[in-house]
Amino acid sequence: MSYINTTGPSVMPGSRQRMGAGSDSSLAMTSGAAAPTVNVTGLGTAKVGTLYTDTVAGKLYICTATNGTSTIVWTVVGSQV
Repeated sequence: MSYINTTGPSVMPGSRQRMGAGSDSSLAMTSGAAAPTVNVTGLGTAKVGTLYTDTVAGKLYICTATNGTSTIVWTVVGSQV
């Protein structure tokens, strides 16, 4: 899983940064061919606010809660339910 760092104008399109402890990125994005799995997808790397795109169903999810080690919750965004 890769993450896109979109912290400001100095970031070139397509540049990627793995999110982790101590990262100061304000927005991270990732994608996969299925819905993200609660307590699995992005566990230990995603922060609250990380976006995930299901490229098959065309749905966007946001990480709404994580403790960074054992729990991560993904919520579908908007009217894409």
